[in-house]
Amino acid sequence: MKALLCRAFGPEKNMTVETVEAPALKPGHVRIEVKAGGLNFPDLLCVRGQYQFKPELPFVPGTEGAGLIAELGEGVEGFSVGDRVHTLSHMPSGHHRLPRYIRGHFGEIILYHGAHVFPDTNACFAGENPQHLYTVRFSAEELWGGDASIRDTVTADLWESYLEPE
Repeated sequence: MKALLCRAFGPEKNMTVETVEAPALKPGHVRIEVKAGGLNFPDLLCVRGQYQFKPELPFVPGTEGAGLIAELGEGVEGFSVGDRVHTLSHMPSGHHRLPRYIRGHFGEIILYHGAHVFPDTNACFAGENPQHLYTVRFSAEELWGGDASIRDTVTADLWESYLEPE
C-alpha cells in the first residue's frame, strides 16, 4: 500500500510517499481503501517534532480519511464491505440521532466503528442496547438534487437500526 511517511522530524516537505507492507488486520477492525486524507495543524506539529509527544519514527501522520471498506477483520458483523444502504425515512418520536436531511436517502458504508452503547435508548434509561456504528457517505446530489456539485459528499456516523440494505 502507499503511505505518506515521516522518517525524520522537520519540515513537512521532507515527507515521502512510499510503498509499504499493509499492517496485519486485527480482530474487530476493518481495512479502509483511503480515497482522501487530510493533515491538520497538530499533525504538522508532530511531523516537525513540536507536538506534546513525539511519535516513534518512521510514522504515518494524520487521522482523517475517507474511503471504502476493503476488508473486514475477524468478528466484524453487520453490513459488508462497500455495501450501499438506505436510511430510514421515518423515525419514532423521542430521542434519536438521524438528521432529517439524510432520512430516506441512499449512501455507502465506508467505515465500521464497532459496537457501542446506543444513545437513543440509553439517554432515556431504556438500556444500553449496543449497536454497530458505521460512517456512511452520501453524494450531495443524492441529498439535494441535481443542483448540487457532483464532487461534494456528506458523511454521517449512523447506527445500524437507522439503516436498511439497498
